[in-house]
Amino acid sequence: MTEHTDHHHHHNHAHGQSLSLTWTFGYAIKGWSIAEGKFLICFILLLITSCFFEIASGIILAESFLISEGFRSGFDTLCVYVALVGLSFDINNPNPDKKYAFGYGRTQIVTAFGNAIFTLFTNLFALLEAVHHLYGGHAENHMLFGKELLIFKILIEILIYFGLIKSIRKDEKCSTFSDNLGIIAIKCLGFIITESLILVDSYILYDDIGIPLYTFVPILNILWIVVCMCLLRPYVARNGKILLLSAPSGNMRTEIEKKLREISILEGVVSIKSEKFWMVTSSTLAGSVLISVERNANPQSIIMKSRDCLSKLIEYFTIELVVEDDSTVKNE
Repeated sequence: MTEHTDHHHHHNHAHGQSLSLTWTFGYAIKGWSIAEGKFLICFILLLITSCFFEIASGIILAESFLISEGFRSGFDTLCVYVALVGLSFDINNPNPDKKYAFGYGRTQIVTAFGNAIFTLFTNLFALLEAVHHLYGGHAENHMLFGKELLIFKILIEILIYFGLIKSIRKDEKCSTFSDNLGIIAIKCLGFIITESLILVDSYILYDDIGIPLYTFVPILNILWIVVCMCLLRPYVARNGKILLLSAPSGNMRTEIEKKLREISILEGVVSIKSEKFWMVTSSTLAGSVLISVERNANPQSIIMKSRDCLSKLIEYFTIELVVEDDSTVKNE
């Protein structure tokens, strides 16, 4: 039994880099050169300001609620920072190398998946808090920034949100890029909605109202949290499947099967004995194909034609040829 193998992928020879706080900070700074990175950096600065102001005010006023909100803003800051580093790292390392033969696109998949899971958990706690607020009667929301400053903060968040949405729509064909920024956009939208509800709540004089309108704001908050969790679910499912190296499905799988049928009818090909394909990113595939060929077939011609068929769909693949003979058939 004779085997012929063809490996198809691209390499450059950049050196791997060790992960450290300095390393991540370096890529975060590089993010300023990217339009999307500017929006993320502005969002980070806004969240850091909120975080320190809330914690400091909570300590001074002895309000545990404000300290809790400050830590929540801190965790949100970390999420956006991770998304920024992932974006910058991917953009600044567009080609595969010796350390990462399939490239660096999975960096944004990891950050998107991690941020989606974390945001789901924080939304779960926010949901419990909103339900407690609903059944516990009206509790005055803390207007920490004052109405004018809160309006200003909401306006900045609206600008960041639409900036991210514009970037996502511009590169919507790149799902990896869209997922990473999309989760941060959902997080930004969450701030806009919850802070707008706090603002509305501050204008309602509940003592002058004979009916329990105080339920209106927490109900809207609960509805938004449920909608947000529904929006995050596809991000978790899609990126989770990619991280598990799942096989492509849908139209992508149909196109692959079409190309495999084209290979199976090439001159000298007996059959395709096995094939395996998996997703490296949402738009990048890798795989291997084992083709059984006749003894008098031209292996180089079959490899070349098979490579031409697959290269339009699959970026990284291996083609192996096995020559059929009597002993091979008996062993199968």
